[in-house]
Amino acid sequence: MREFSFSKELRVIMENNPGDKIIISSVLQGLDYRSHGIVVMLLSLPFVIPMPIMGLSTLFGSVMMISALSIMSGLNPWIPRRWREKSVPRETMTNLISKSEKVALKVERFVKPRFLFFSKSWFWVRVHGLMILIAAGILALPSPPGGNVLPGAATFVLAMGLIEEDGLVLAIGYLLTLINVILLTLILVYGLDWIMSFFS
Repeated sequence: MREFSFSKELRVIMENNPGDKIIISSVLQGLDYRSHGIVVMLLSLPFVIPMPIMGLSTLFGSVMMISALSIMSGLNPWIPRRWREKSVPRETMTNLISKSEKVALKVERFVKPRFLFFSKSWFWVRVHGLMILIAAGILALPSPPGGNVLPGAATFVLAMGLIEEDGLVLAIGYLLTLINVILLTLILVYGLDWIMSFFS
């Protein structure tokens, strides 16, 4: 694993936030864009790998949107007052980190720095943040069971590409985000029942 270690950064976040609950505002303060990518990747994982975490898509999606805005602006995040004391149980975060480390070990064989003109230039990093904002916004919307998988996959892939500076992975994340936007548009225009009729 390269110097910027996914698992190492996750452990640092936990070490800097002792106690039974992890306060979201304290996690987000002072992070650079790649660290914000780690937050997004971590919070995307429950929607990519089925985990017993229910009713958190709006909270996790909103936190990812805050990180995305921070990536776009290059500034520390502005956090609404009502969100500042939102927390996640340490047990939940520990479980997420354990799962994340297993996923990280598997994807490291395929993910590497490439197409750096696209993956890490000042302009494109801001655009990557915009794509994460769109995918996270869709994730935060109410959805039927299983409806969070595709936007969760988009945020996960985008964050992974951002962290590892992999332009190819980022391009895949863009494609997944586009698919999410198209599906959401179709649902808004024709309704969910029309979409589901193709799978029945």
